[in-house]
Amino acid sequence: MALFDSLINGVWYKHKSAILFLNKIDIFKRKLAYSPISTHFPDFHGTRVTPAVDYFADRFRDINSTRGRRN
Repeated sequence: MALFDSLINGVWYKHKSAILFLNKIDIFKRKLAYSPISTHFPDFHGTRVTPAVDYFADRFRDINSTRGRRN
């Protein structure tokens, strides 16, 4: 998250469009079964895939501080 923040809000990308692809859902599903997200992100509770994907999508959207850039 810190790396994405420094890139997307940095000087070079501040006024540029960006697309973030959250792919590899199959790997994410497998890992979610044995590695709880709450271990590293205590504000997330649950083990279901869809809420977990939504959680990360929201986190990345929130990091984008450039007003006017589409989410």
